[in-house]
Amino acid sequence: MSRRVVAIAAGLALAATGTGLPAAATAAGPAGKAATASPLRIGDLEVENQPEPLGVDAARPRLSWILTSDARDQAQSAYEVEIATSAAKLGAGKPDVWDSGRVSSATSFGIAHDGPALASATAYHWRVRVWDGAGRATAWSTAARFETGLLEGEDWDGAQWISPASKAAGGSYLRSGVDVAGTITSARLYVAGRGSFERGPDGQGICCEQNFGLARGIYEATLNGKRVGDDRLQAEPTDTRVRALYRTYDVTDLVAGGSNALGLQVGEDSDVLALLRVTTADGRTTTLRTGEGWTSHAGPVVRANRYNGETYDARREVAGWDEPAYDASAWSAATVVAGDIGTLTSAQYEPMRVTRSHEAVAITNPAAGVYVFDFGTNMSGWTRLRAALPDGAKVTIKHGERLSGGRVDNGVIGAAQTSTYTAGGAGDVDWQPRFVYAGFRWVEVAGLTEAPTKQTLVAQEIHNDVARTGSFESSDALLNKLHVANVQTQLNGLHGIPEDTPTREKRGWMADAHIAAEALVNNHDMQAFYEKFVTDMSDAQRPDGQVPDIVPVEPTSGWQNRSDPAWAAATVLIPGYLQRTYGDDRVVASHYDSMARWIAYVETTTSGGLVTRPSQQWGQDWVAVESTDGTLFRSAFFFWVLREMTTMATQTGHDDDAVRFRARAAEVRDAINARYFDDVDATYGPSQFSNAFPLLLGVVPEGREKDVLATLVGQVEAKDGHFTGGLPGIKYIPEALAAYGRSDLVLDVVRNEEYPGWGYMLANGPGTIWEDWRGVSSLNHPMFSSIDAWLYDRVAGLGQTAESTGYETLRVDPELHADLDEAAATIRTPRGDASTRWFHRHGALVQKVTVPVGATAEVRVPKAAVEDVLEGSGRELGYAADRPGVREVEARGKDALVTLGSGSYELVVDRTAGALGRADDALTKVGAEIDRLQRSGELSSAGRLRLRAATTAADASVRVASALRLKGRAAPADEATAVALRLTNLLVAAVAWENRRGSLNDAGYAALRPLVDRVARLLAPEVSRANGVTVTASAAGRLLPGETTTVDVRVENTGRSALSTDGLSFDPPQGWTVKTVDTLPAQIAPKATATARVEVSVAKTQELGPVVVPGTVSYDVKGIEVDHPFTVEAVVEAPVEIGALSVAPRVVTARESATLSLPLRNLSPSRPASIELRAVTVPDGWTLADERVFTVPADGTATATLALTASDGASATGRVVLDAYADGAFVGRVRGEAYLRGPGCSADSSGEACLPAGMDLLYNFEGGLDGWTAGEGTASAESVRSFANGPGGPRLGTGALEATPVAGRAANAWRSVAATPSSPIAVGDATSLLAYVNAYGGGGSVSEVRVRLTGEGAQPYEKTVRITPDRWNKVEVDLRAWAATSVTGVEIAFRGSNAGAWGGRFQVDQVALDRAPQVPDQAANLAAGRPVTARRTLSCCGWSAANLTDGVRESTPASKGYTSDPWSTVPESEEWVTVDLGAARDLGSVWVYPRTEVPGDGRGTSGANFPLDFDLEVSDDGTTWRTVRSLVGQATDGSRPLGYEVEGNGRFVRLRTHTLGRPSPDESGAGYHRLQLAELEVYGP
Repeated sequence: MSRRVVAIAAGLALAATGTGLPAAATAAGPAGKAATASPLRIGDLEVENQPEPLGVDAARPRLSWILTSDARDQAQSAYEVEIATSAAKLGAGKPDVWDSGRVSSATSFGIAHDGPALASATAYHWRVRVWDGAGRATAWSTAARFETGLLEGEDWDGAQWISPASKAAGGSYLRSGVDVAGTITSARLYVAGRGSFERGPDGQGICCEQNFGLARGIYEATLNGKRVGDDRLQAEPTDTRVRALYRTYDVTDLVAGGSNALGLQVGEDSDVLALLRVTTADGRTTTLRTGEGWTSHAGPVVRANRYNGETYDARREVAGWDEPAYDASAWSAATVVAGDIGTLTSAQYEPMRVTRSHEAVAITNPAAGVYVFDFGTNMSGWTRLRAALPDGAKVTIKHGERLSGGRVDNGVIGAAQTSTYTAGGAGDVDWQPRFVYAGFRWVEVAGLTEAPTKQTLVAQEIHNDVARTGSFESSDALLNKLHVANVQTQLNGLHGIPEDTPTREKRGWMADAHIAAEALVNNHDMQAFYEKFVTDMSDAQRPDGQVPDIVPVEPTSGWQNRSDPAWAAATVLIPGYLQRTYGDDRVVASHYDSMARWIAYVETTTSGGLVTRPSQQWGQDWVAVESTDGTLFRSAFFFWVLREMTTMATQTGHDDDAVRFRARAAEVRDAINARYFDDVDATYGPSQFSNAFPLLLGVVPEGREKDVLATLVGQVEAKDGHFTGGLPGIKYIPEALAAYGRSDLVLDVVRNEEYPGWGYMLANGPGTIWEDWRGVSSLNHPMFSSIDAWLYDRVAGLGQTAESTGYETLRVDPELHADLDEAAATIRTPRGDASTRWFHRHGALVQKVTVPVGATAEVRVPKAAVEDVLEGSGRELGYAADRPGVREVEARGKDALVTLGSGSYELVVDRTAGALGRADDALTKVGAEIDRLQRSGELSSAGRLRLRAATTAADASVRVASALRLKGRAAPADEATAVALRLTNLLVAAVAWENRRGSLNDAGYAALRPLVDRVARLLAPEVSRANGVTVTASAAGRLLPGETTTVDVRVENTGRSALSTDGLSFDPPQGWTVKTVDTLPAQIAPKATATARVEVSVAKTQELGPVVVPGTVSYDVKGIEVDHPFTVEAVVEAPVEIGALSVAPRVVTARESATLSLPLRNLSPSRPASIELRAVTVPDGWTLADERVFTVPADGTATATLALTASDGASATGRVVLDAYADGAFVGRVRGEAYLRGPGCSADSSGEACLPAGMDLLYNFEGGLDGWTAGEGTASAESVRSFANGPGGPRLGTGALEATPVAGRAANAWRSVAATPSSPIAVGDATSLLAYVNAYGGGGSVSEVRVRLTGEGAQPYEKTVRITPDRWNKVEVDLRAWAATSVTGVEIAFRGSNAGAWGGRFQVDQVALDRAPQVPDQAANLAAGRPVTARRTLSCCGWSAANLTDGVRESTPASKGYTSDPWSTVPESEEWVTVDLGAARDLGSVWVYPRTEVPGDGRGTSGANFPLDFDLEVSDDGTTWRTVRSLVGQATDGSRPLGYEVEGNGRFVRLRTHTLGRPSPDESGAGYHRLQLAELEVYGP
């Protein structure tokens, strides 16, 4: 029913009762002449996403404008654009370039110029007008201008690239001059720089295979001694072999009549190209171009290194060098670079500028003459020095993002970031670098002659000057701090490319870029910047379609050939983000071919629909806390980009491609599910990322999403409320949770200040977001700032719908949380500002929303019915559905969805007004039902009249109450509500009376009575509220089936009137009973409280889960009967609590058993429980004990044990799933796994099944530290999944121990970790204790590890060995010389050899006891140097058959051993190798050495491709063979050889496989199987 009708009825009723409702506003009188002016206003005109830009070189520049209006629900329906060559012509309405005419379109951005081709270096003036939705035209906008750049190569007028005459280190001056005659009307300077790509690697990098360290290509221009422009560090990072980028400067005010001097300072060994064009009033153009006639001279910059800083010697300054009067005749001629100038493109994105200056918040003096400035925030840029210095004084300025001992410490990043200034004369100095920038919060200064002030050193923040387009704030201080840190981190990485860090690498890593991109586009105008980066991607693409991991790609074969699909996916994802955010299709259209070629390239790395052979893999989720299968997430990325390309192909008219991409995406999705989805456990793997990514992308089979979500939630909760993802995983874990309604969990994780998490970073860092969770590397990396998108999208709730682009349809959908009081966000969209703010006013939700012109918004109002939502404030408040601009209000589940046109709105949730509205609607339904009953003959005509009159009376009172409520008159509204309930009660009585007297039959009564009761139920709580009455029931809590509990029903009367109670009633579920034990008193006085107690009994067969029992308290207040509804909430839980299923031993061989143990606890205090374990899955070849029913005593515990036995031929993994039933009711599901040694190697994530027989694993750090603690010199120890030093991850399984030294610990001082077993570890017949140790390099030329053992029956035993950093080293302690019978303690310590402080960490993994047999003396090896033949082999790259007997027992780069080639696609394959002993020999043993890891192989290659099942055979003639030993289920981790005793005699010895072992990691995804061995030795008896 229309609320206008409600208002009119209410006014009539109030007038009749004298209540005095204000008169409703009357409609306007007869319309006069319709207004023709549109309410739209035009502003913010831009060309190519920039206001009034210079140097536009797009052939069809894109035009845009923003519309605003004070009226709601406005949109553009058409536009007209005019472009002219002068402002006068444009103002006169004579657009001599282009008049678009009236174009029907709602789009106000990305409008391409569609007139004649534009001329180079020409100014254009333009304006626009639009028509609104009613066809009304606006006035013309204020005119704007833009200038084209140099559109063709010949427009450079013969300019040539030049470079300094000297190639010596340091920067240089370049200069030339030009005379100008006449009155100057315009002057433009066009400049480009280059250097690195033309010259190649410079050897000045500091780490990470850096090729470029020098500050090449950077220039600073001056005209007549004055600096040109306000940009800084002017260089455009791009592959200048493909294109160079130039900037255009307006220098009209700097050029003078007569002589002029143009100066260029350039960085080291750089080229520069420049053209000065001066136009005079007579129309003539004078030019100065780089080329012949330019001179150069060494400048004051002695060295400029991008990582280590700038060295500046002011004594080398040349005064007046860039002024016309300076005599440069003694200077050397600049070098003119031969050849064509190449492709030049205008840099149409924001340059780098000094965006903010910061004074220090504190200055300390940690050492004599040393001062440390704290600028309070981590930033990128440089510092400006202002001080009085004597001639020759040297000041060093060291920038850094961390302190050690109060001083700047750059040891972790490896970049010195130290600039040096040498004074060139006594006096005041004002200096800042020109060619380098640093990442820093703290700056250490030495060399000052007096104590500094805050003005001595000022930090200047420098990055691309992108406009701030977004804001976020909330009531939570940590979230606000996180947002500030995210924004600062993002800005710190904008230096021509979206770089990883402003300190150590300064590279355009593609994964870092696309992971952060969605957050960046909220905060900043990134359109032009990212469009440039997308062009860089295309420029870096190889002919075969591969896109590298770093863009621009450095010119070495290593970087050019590395392409991890999870990184290079940026080539599709970033254009997609651009299109979605800015609504402009041009970047997708222009980049489409490049994207399609990359998709085709990725196809070449797939097999079976999965990405298995990428040219590069950056780990299993880089720097994550837990690893994720790389084939899984790389294949998921492939699925994602295929889906994106399907949409893009359709948009760009590539329909055949769209069909192909869609079909291929389905195949990849199915392959992922076939390979990874565990249907029983609803999981894709053990990590959070492994489940979040398929869930978010829609890979999960339909109907299983909630199950996978539950798995993901459980994984997060198992990590104590922490996320574990890295790069790229961290972006998608919170996104998946939020997408499925669990932003509450995301908020809990984000606010957690313990490691790992953002809160930990904020509490322990310099104010920016780190590269890794622990903070061991860079402290400014953008990828973890991806969480900022969640702040906008879910906390504030501002985004756009899935199908929207350019914010055509806003989505306002906040996830409310009890710990948050309010949140707000604003985003500058292509259509204008969109914003939202939600908060609570008097306990009611308020949502303020601003929708830009041309957009609509879908606003979700949580937990509100349609009638609960009001809009407006004060006298404008009304039901949202009736307010101007509100297009629709509809129910969506438990929420309301409000669709808004443009304008500003205030939505308010008023549940009282909503209840009145619903009561009004319910009474309308009552009236309709009365009419129906009369028509059907179930109600008499007279009865209809009587019931209709009663209904009308009640409805009139409801409408009166509603109208008063909307006018803010709460007290009269409550009075009217009470009247409405009284009248409704009379209506109830009237319905019953009509039934009793026979005018309403029983069927009609049964149909009508519930409708009337609903009205009473809606009004009763409002009458209770108005009279200060609240009814609450205590929660029944967690109950067992058949259990009885008590519940208190509390009635509180805070009003002024006494209550007359009439008891409680309940409507319990079937099988439940509710019995009142203590009743309410007959009267409840004002300001009094009364409590009734009831017993609630649960049905014995009740299903588990939450249950709601509805109830009613009946009372009378002021003569009004009130039936107040309430609910009793209960959760029915299992009567038995089951623990985790343990399996021991985890690894068995065929015919051995593992014991499954399940702890049970009976929660019932009085009844024993019978527990049955039913097998859901038992793998092939494994058997489970038949006895599976166990009794648990009342309030007692028990352990259920089952034997799990592996038979011959059993599957590799004994993965058992059991369902537990208590007295026939399901109580839970448990899972456990055992593994076959050898066959189970690939499946066992811990790696234990890969160990050879006789090796007992003691510590593997999979689930934690296993009791290990930090010892001497160690600050902390933790279980990690990855680490920053090589090889980057555990040796065995997925966990390793990492130890961090105490701050300031000398490199040559021991740092240790230790473990004391809970019970002594028997040595038995073990021959050695081994541990694998890895460490950071950099602590000196020598690295040592010490192992110290304590035990029973002997003195402590110690061994010290040297190791090689950045690789796993086997440290073995021979136990045969130690008399101890058991081990009671293990300590492992590490140290370097340098004396200085060093923060290098070390890692420990795979601590084990080994019963390895004695390896024979190699001198007795009968196979040494003997010929080898093989079924098939490879002679390349360190592999050959001959290497199998060359005496090299462990693989080396030169002698890896033997490999079969080509590969087999199934493990059940025959391969063989034969050694010719030269003569028949008696045989005693054969020793087989597995391949071991060599640098470059990657982790996990040790022991790979060792045969699983094979025969050892001998022959006299090489034709007829006798088997001397058959082996099955062989396993090795590569730590030692496997020896096999044999008996026999023969000349030839052959190893022949039946089943090949686990593939190497680089080929496992492709399913490639080989035989690979390092050495094979044969010995006599």
